[in-house]
Amino acid sequence: MIQMKKHSSSKMVATSHTANVSMGLLRLAFPGRLISKNGDIPWPPRSPDLTVPDFFLWGYLKCKVFEENAPRTKEDLKERIRQEINNIPLQMLQNAMGGFHLRLQHVCKTKDVTLLAPYSKNDCFLR
Repeated sequence: MIQMKKHSSSKMVATSHTANVSMGLLRLAFPGRLISKNGDIPWPPRSPDLTVPDFFLWGYLKCKVFEENAPRTKEDLKERIRQEINNIPLQMLQNAMGGFHLRLQHVCKTKDVTLLAPYSKNDCFLR
């Protein structure tokens, strides 16, 4: 088990995903295979993830969960997330999965991993 020291600072110099402690743990878990800005395999800057959760689901859920009154407690937030996941229409999930294949085809065809997100940050998708 790795021992970690507690640190406190008024100014963060690295994101939680690229902090030395995080990167050290990830390098132990994925030796020689870490895909990251500072990893063994470089991740292209400003490149959205290709996976359905990263490309679609998280933004959609955020919009739905906060569409009306914002959750007031952690438990309320968890429950609203569960409800919205259960409310996603099957057809929407099937369409999202179909889009995944299209994104992969685009990358293979063009050798370009920089994709534009299908929706703007302020778009709450299919209201």
